[in-house]
Amino acid sequence: MRITRPREKGIGQRITLLKEIIKKEIDQGKSIRKVAREHNINECTLGYWIRYWKTGEKGGLINPEKKPRTVKGRKYIRIDKQGYRRRPQSQKPKKFQYVSVHTENKKELECILTAARVIHWSIFIKNVEKEYVERFEKISGYPLKDDNRANYYRSVTPEGKEVYYFTHSGLEYIFY
Repeated sequence: MRITRPREKGIGQRITLLKEIIKKEIDQGKSIRKVAREHNINECTLGYWIRYWKTGEKGGLINPEKKPRTVKGRKYIRIDKQGYRRRPQSQKPKKFQYVSVHTENKKELECILTAARVIHWSIFIKNVEKEYVERFEKISGYPLKDDNRANYYRSVTPEGKEVYYFTHSGLEYIFY
């Protein structure tokens, strides 16, 4: 028998109340950074909430009530297991930008790392520049696909650009 901790009552109501308070403060003209610090919320999370309030879109998902968008070369949008219609992935491969150690924009890197989702190698290699991956494999001496020290992620920048990156030996290699 599985024992679970009883769920605290009213958490959802408190979050809804907090979102309403934050929405009023932002409508009054307070800066996002100031509101995030006052309420102890990550700026990226607050950015997602604001985007939802302005556009009605949740994260990377399209609202199921909306009609599918038409995209060149595609007549349909894939439907995943939960029934959400996902945005089609862009056709251009993402270009290598920087290694996490050599970036000047630490805030952007922090947002990318907090919004990351783990993906499979096949999804990663479809969406990034293959030349850089091949160059990395030559330098390391191992095929990146079979390397157990490598993990692959999809994320978003604070501006909303889709980002793919992989970690290897504690370093993040960012593509967008």
